[in-house]
Parts: sequence; structure tokens; C-alpha cells
Amino acid sequence: MEKFRFLMSEHFKCDWKYQSKLENFLNDFLLFPENEDLLPGLTRVRALSVSRIGGAFGLDVAPIPFFCILYTEDGALELTFDGFRYSLRKHSIVFLDMSKGFSLNLPQPGQWSFSFLIIEGKDLNLFYRYFYRDKVAGFFLPPMSGIPAKIRAIYDLIQNFPSDDSCYFISHKLLTDIMTALITERGTNPVTNEMLPNHVIKTLAYIESHYRERFTLDDISAFLNVSKFSLSHDFKKHIGKSIMDFACDKCITKAKELLSTTDDSIGEIGYRLGFSSDAHFISVFKKRVGITPLKYRKQHNIHSYNYILID
Repeated sequence: MEKFRFLMSEHFKCDWKYQSKLENFLNDFLLFPENEDLLPGLTRVRALSVSRIGGAFGLDVAPIPFFCILYTEDGALELTFDGFRYSLRKHSIVFLDMSKGFSLNLPQPGQWSFSFLIIEGKDLNLFYRYFYRDKVAGFFLPPMSGIPAKIRAIYDLIQNFPSDDSCYFISHKLLTDIMTALITERGTNPVTNEMLPNHVIKTLAYIESHYRERFTLDDISAFLNVSKFSLSHDFKKHIGKSIMDFACDKCITKAKELLSTTDDSIGEIGYRLGFSSDAHFISVFKKRVGITPLKYRKQHNIHSYNYILID
């Protein structure tokens, strides 16, 4: 057991100013007793912490041949894993391959209440490959999830370790239930923006700020310093449409709002939204909505019908 604690201390690193917090963080872990006769065939916990940490804190975990589950009971934390950044918040859960390494960052002021399981077993590679098949490391648990209770049951089991070998089989059963629930519950609880890769979140923010302008995929790629291929691929995978389609939809939504609530001319609205000409605006709007801007205005505008541009 002490060998494993030493192994953790060698792979969990932080800035010198957080050293005392790191020591407390590591000391909160309960280590699961080893039984060399039983462990090779079982999915098992190596260490588990159910704790909290407050104030600024940063932690780098060097690659180590285990898996881990991080459940956020309360608070917020930034996770960087496999090139993506995640904002972990209340009831979020992530499943990580620790051989890739990762980093955790708690901003000041802040607090993170969590469960941190370090696990291993021959079945975990299969569970992990299926869970991480779309390259998103986590999701938010549905309200009735049984995962937090099962994590707490493992924690209680380690604290009140029985004299016989039943604990190894009980923990194997609990972990298998948790892994199965991670896959089935994720399928019924869609990923939210807080669990999207960081460059996808930043792309959404860029579009929100620049959708009235004429920009290209090259512009966003250069601004975020991310390759066009990765940006385009990841955005389409997580949002369900291309970047330029999403930006165009944003423009049309704004156009509908202006057509419905103002008496601005159709030409002026098109100009404000970055269209090169009235004809271009009318053409794109009709293609997306099915009717021209003027017809849409006649059906939805709350003001007068004295418009300048003829349909």
C-alpha cells in the first residue's frame, strides 16, 4: 500500500506554492488493501478520496498506467485532458485514461468537493474505449443517478474493511455497476456546453461576437490557433452542423428578430448583418426560412406595413 502512495507522490506534481495543499490532497486518499491472489482477475480500486479543496490550486498528473473517475459534488474545477479543456461543475463526472496525463486547476477564490477514484482492471480498457469513442471525457449525471451512492459505498467499504476477502468482490461489483451506469446514463443525458472541448466553446463565443461580420474558417482557426481540420471536425461532431452553417443560422435568427420588431428597411437589416447586397440577403433568407424577408415581416411584424423594399 505504501508503495502505491509513493507512486502517487511521484506522479502528482504542483507548483511549490501549492505543496502543502498537495500533501493534504494526497493524504486524503484511502488505499485499497492488496491481495495478490485475487487482484489480477478483478476490476479494483487502488485509491479513493472523497474530500474537498479550497482556494487556488493547480495539479499536474504525469502519465501513470491506471484509470480514474472524477465526480464533482459541488464547486467548479478546470480539467485539461487529451488536448481539451473541460469546466467541471456540480454533478459532472469524467472518466480518464491516466496514461495520457492531465492537469487540474482550481481558480481563486474557489472550492471543489469531489470523489476521486483511481482504478485498474482488465475490463476497464473495453469500458473506456466505448465511453471515450466520441472524444468527450464526461457528462452531467441525471438527477436519479446511483453512481454517487455507489462511490460512497466503496469509500465506506475501505473505511470499514472486513476481515475476510468479500470486500474485493463487493468492490468489483460496485465498480462494474458504476462503469455500466457511466455508459447507459450518458446515453440518456446529452452533453452540455460546459463539457464541450475548450476550442468548441471558444468557437461558439467567437461566432456570438462576430456573426454580423464576414469571417472565414481561416479567421477562426488563426484566432484560436487550432488547425482548420480539427476545428471543423470537432465543431460538427459536438454541435451537429458546420461552423459556417451555425453562423448563418445565427444571422437569420437575428434577422427574424429585426424584421418582427423594427421598421428598419430590409436592405438596412441585411447590411447590419453583414450581407453583401439586398439580393444576397433575400436569397439566403428565402433559402433558410422558405419565404422572403418581406413576406416574413408581413406575417410577424408588430408595427406598420409601410415598407420601402418591394418583394
